[in-house]
Amino acid sequence: MGEEYTYVCKGCGKDVQLVMGPYNCKGWGDKQSVSEILDGRYGKKAKEVYESHPHRNFHFQADIFQCGCGYIKSYDSLVIHEDVVIDPEIFFFQEHRCPRCRKPMERLPDFPFDATCPKCGDRMVMDPKSRFRW
Repeated sequence: MGEEYTYVCKGCGKDVQLVMGPYNCKGWGDKQSVSEILDGRYGKKAKEVYESHPHRNFHFQADIFQCGCGYIKSYDSLVIHEDVVIDPEIFFFQEHRCPRCRKPMERLPDFPFDATCPKCGDRMVMDPKSRFRW
């Protein structure tokens, strides 16, 4: 289950949707995703981790990533983990780089109250009425 909120800029009015949560429709062992991992689509490290752990599974989830330069965006991430249901060990979590400055982005543990507008740099605030769950 996941959630989405809309953030609205106080300065220019731009809105941005930030999403967080696992996807049940992609991953969880589907053959196309396995082929993409083994073909290196998610990088050499993901392929090595997948091949070196015989008791593993994987899924995709949306997370919010923020850069030190202020850029913020939701990205889908590959997560390779132990093949157990309760509290699995995480072997690999896909990292993302900022499209502006190319530095590694930090994954946020929860929705931020506010963020920096990617258009004008002013403050964006979460609209609590915009909550969407799936």
